[in-house]
Amino acid sequence: LPGPPWVWIWLRRLVILGVVLVAVAFIGLWMYFAALGRTVPSIEKLKQYEPPITSRVHAGDGTLIAEFADQHRVFVPYESMPKHVVEAFVAAEDKNFFHHHGLDYMGILRGALNSVKNKLFGNGSLQGGSTITQQVAKNMLLTRDQNLTRKAKEAIVAQRMEKEFTKAQILELYLNEIYLGGRSYGVGSAALNYFNKSLPELDLSEAAILASLAKAPSAVNPYTNPEKLLARRNYVLGRMVEDGYITQEQADEALAKPLTTTHRLKGPEYAAATYFVQELRKDLIESYGEDTLEQGGLSIRSTIDMH
Repeated sequence: LPGPPWVWIWLRRLVILGVVLVAVAFIGLWMYFAALGRTVPSIEKLKQYEPPITSRVHAGDGTLIAEFADQHRVFVPYESMPKHVVEAFVAAEDKNFFHHHGLDYMGILRGALNSVKNKLFGNGSLQGGSTITQQVAKNMLLTRDQNLTRKAKEAIVAQRMEKEFTKAQILELYLNEIYLGGRSYGVGSAALNYFNKSLPELDLSEAAILASLAKAPSAVNPYTNPEKLLARRNYVLGRMVEDGYITQEQADEALAKPLTTTHRLKGPEYAAATYFVQELRKDLIESYGEDTLEQGGLSIRSTIDMH
């Protein structure tokens, strides 16, 4: 081999040193995650998931006149969720959801690069390429702190969830818990609040609109930022085409639809019933307690006549 012998001696030493440093770093990282794994919350809580459910007040003729809720939510089992609603959220939030085991390593790499960019030139926030499983872990078991320790805990919990739950069970937790703006927790509540429809009644455009709200509902609020929301909806529809969930023809039909939202339980007839509803709420709290009223999913038939 060309070159003085001492060059090759030092080169071999540097290679050995590099291998040793990599091994030490790997062992140190393994020990860090092992220690951190003993401090994360148990996923057993998710197995007994019982979310607060909205209580509803009906007039004598069955008309819905008011709702009481700590978090406005209508729980929908996964098997009752339309396919196009599920696919819209997966396309928008985690295209590899049905294939990964809790972590999307390419997404993590992109998030790390974006985090470095944010630290150097932006707002300094961390991005982690979170999967839907990681979002469930963060929203239901962890805090929202923007630091590496919380991100590491999120990864540990997500991988444990993937071992204990099916993909359908994870999506059921995610789609019933996610906040979509306008007091709406979960897709069932959002469908009612924005469109006054049940989930099966949503068309493709409306499903894409709900999925558009997942990332930042305040930034694409349908009442204050309709143009941004429609741009995001169009992006989601494009993703659904790319991922093979819908055809371009189906996307074009949905793209042509305008944004049409409703204001539920608003109008002169509801305003006239305000005093009655307030007095009814006081009586119900005395009888059942505020927690039961706002979280127990009560169905109340009142004597008021709305006509």
